[in-house]
Amino acid sequence: AAPSSGQPGWRFSNRQTTYLVHLPQTFSAYWTSLSSSVRRSFERRKKGLNQKCHDDVRMRRFTQKEEMGLLHQSLTAVWQRSWHAKFGMYEPPPLPCLEGLAAEGWMRSYVLMAEGSPVAYQLGYQYRETYYCDSIGFDAGWRDYSPGKVLSHLLIEDLFGERTLRTLDFGFGYNDYKRDLGNHAEERAQASLALTARGRVVLSGVDASERLGAAARDLSRKFGIYKRLRDRLHQVSAPRGNEPGGAKGGG
Repeated sequence: AAPSSGQPGWRFSNRQTTYLVHLPQTFSAYWTSLSSSVRRSFERRKKGLNQKCHDDVRMRRFTQKEEMGLLHQSLTAVWQRSWHAKFGMYEPPPLPCLEGLAAEGWMRSYVLMAEGSPVAYQLGYQYRETYYCDSIGFDAGWRDYSPGKVLSHLLIEDLFGERTLRTLDFGFGYNDYKRDLGNHAEERAQASLALTARGRVVLSGVDASERLGAAARDLSRKFGIYKRLRDRLHQVSAPRGNEPGGAKGGG
């Protein structure tokens, strides 16, 4: 029964498959557990990016409060050149938020640098034995070199240096790379609690919007246009004239 006007209201999203990586003792043990086609695909992308940049590719990990200023600059520079920015989605958190997480010892984020400029990032947090992936973004001008996937590959390898970690949680949202790199899957749902009548109206709107979006995605996948639409969005949102190597200084 629906709650009365004086009762809180719960909303549960549709169940989704979420992917995780259960970290074995060594990266080698993890990597060889994946299919040969997945390994070849990620190794090929990493090799292609390194060849394009003459091996001037590196990943930086950010954990300390005093590093948050540089992290925020890098996140913002990449986000502004990503397809997310075109639609105002997944904007990086403000600097005080990043500093607060770092002060608690939870921050663990990564930035991929190519030819001295940030081209991809993974915002994430470490709590107890689990690393939680939050948002990932990449410079659309580098999309042909899959910098986001290269970064995911490299950061998983980096996690093996932190022996207190046992699990990487990719979180909600389906992406091929999560399925390919994950070695465990779970069914989950998100829960939201509204404490006021106005809040319940908002949650009802969110629920209707998600159902409509899910129906649209199902139809587009059924007729084979989902991937083409997604690729087209990436293409039209790439900054004009932003060829790889032309984003010096994050401009």
